[in-house]
Amino acid sequence: MIALLPGRELAVVTLANANTEMPLPGIDGSLDRIPRGVVSLLVGDDPQTGMTLTRFYVIFDLAVVVVLAGLGWSLVRLARRRADGGSRLRLRARDGRGRGEVVLGSVLVIAPSLLWKGYAVALLWVPDLVVVFLAVGGLLVITGVARLGLLRGLERRATGPTSPADHVPRV
Repeated sequence: MIALLPGRELAVVTLANANTEMPLPGIDGSLDRIPRGVVSLLVGDDPQTGMTLTRFYVIFDLAVVVVLAGLGWSLVRLARRRADGGSRLRLRARDGRGRGEVVLGSVLVIAPSLLWKGYAVALLWVPDLVVVFLAVGGLLVITGVARLGLLRGLERRATGPTSPADHVPRV
């Protein structure tokens, strides 16, 4: 960023190896505060303050860890769950949840390609966000598919054998 003050014969040039185009509350424009702050100091004003990139990324990374841990725990619990059946309402709720997880996860996996004009551009400009989108989206899809598979197994048990292969006695 270049700030010119021709009346004072001053110029401020700042370079930053970071992207300021993150459309997230509290962070957008944080790098713009650096040259503006230098100019403010040169003219005798107090610089503008706000959230730093470091603070933002600490908060963001902690939120991502909590979300990933929750999704991972949900998947582990689902893998350990016994197919207990339950009421029709409960089964429908689980079916809806599974479908919702698959849809939301798919949207998150596709989003970087749509938001940043392809994965190549997204990986160039926001690789950390792409990794988060793929990790969270992937875990959601896996959890949703596992949940739906468990429910389909319950349906097969409830309705009995439906194909000749199902008539084979189990040993």
